Amino acid sequence: LGERLSAEAAVDPWVCLELSDACADGMRRWLLVRCAAQDPDEHASFLAYGPAATEAAELLRVCTTRWQIEEGFAQAKGEVGLDQYEVRTWEAWHRDATLCLLAHACLVVMRRATRQEEPGQQGAPIPRGSRARCRRCVG
Repeated sequence: LGERLSAEAAVDPWVCLELSDACADGMRRWLLVRCAAQDPDEHASFLAYGPAATEAAELLRVCTTRWQIEEGFAQAKGEVGLDQYEVRTWEAWHRDATLCLLAHACLVVMRRATRQEEPGQQGAPIPRGSRARCRRCVG
């Protein structure tokens, strides 16, 4: 029926199904389903579209990367106010969001450089002198 990806998945078993939808030449659609090991009734599904030669392990890597991205957005909302802007024009929103994400990236780089945050740890304090370091980070 589908390719089981349990070896690639750390804890939860995954299944990858090729879908038969009409796609452009050389492209393919997949349905990836994650079954929670602790709760058999819990499932998460992902639709994927990409080159037909894409390996199932690569699809799994991309799907699991999504959570890291969402965690980054949650941190940016809490630390630099990504969610605080009241949108009036697209250009103003774009500037604000870009500056917030740049500021968040600088904070992450500074934390890692000062070794105050191990990978996966959130919310380490920002060191003093951050403004000058941020300017050097931006270049």
